[in-house]
Amino acid sequence: MTQEKSKEKLFLTRDDLSALGIQYSAGHLIRLEKDELFPKRVYLSPQKVVWLLDEINEWVEQQSARRGGANNG
Repeated sequence: MTQEKSKEKLFLTRDDLSALGIQYSAGHLIRLEKDELFPKRVYLSPQKVVWLLDEINEWVEQQSARRGGANNG
């Protein structure tokens, strides 16, 4: 039997985004997603949306790199 590394997908809620410092309004998130400037949400049901942790982490890294990394002041 071959062992395959399973890739578990972890989700973040709006509260999780806020805890990470991403405190955008719902409307702003929708605009950013539409303009492909923020990871797209995943609908678990018509009323429940989440974001993939890996995609959010990647977005945060891109924002950090774009701003020159860590704060120097």
